[in-house]
Amino acid sequence: MAHQDKEKVIHDYFRNHIGSVAPRDSTINWQALGYNQHDLSDLEVPFSQDEIKNIVYAMPSDKAPGPDGFTGAFFKACWETIKEDVMAAMNSLFTLNAQVFEWLSSASIILLPKITDATRITDFRPISLLHGIAKIFSKVLANRVAPRLNSLVSNC
Repeated sequence: MAHQDKEKVIHDYFRNHIGSVAPRDSTINWQALGYNQHDLSDLEVPFSQDEIKNIVYAMPSDKAPGPDGFTGAFFKACWETIKEDVMAAMNSLFTLNAQVFEWLSSASIILLPKITDATRITDFRPISLLHGIAKIFSKVLANRVAPRLNSLVSNC
């Protein structure tokens, strides 16, 4: 089987299993349901260097690198050298000035074998390897919203 044929089989298999997002044709009127509004203005405070540093030092050191080639170990070992650049990237994302970050939402998809001597496509599990800056950015946002989740999301 030619490489392009294999690529098509793999693409079709995972596309059929993962699916696609259907557009929403309606929305929920939260006010009519009686939900209270929350003051979330503290979530919009610019990132601090300590906040970013804490995220970097909490990253696992030994995870696979993303498309950018950087691991948690790199960010930790080089923090004093790269902190200004990382902060500039975070602040650009914070201010929604991300025109130079189109690559940030890309990922490398790797197939990991589920069993020894995997030969069929069903013997593999896909994983996405994300960029280091994207991991840091999403973790900062998650850490900010986590203490409020109980009041924002119903137990139901």
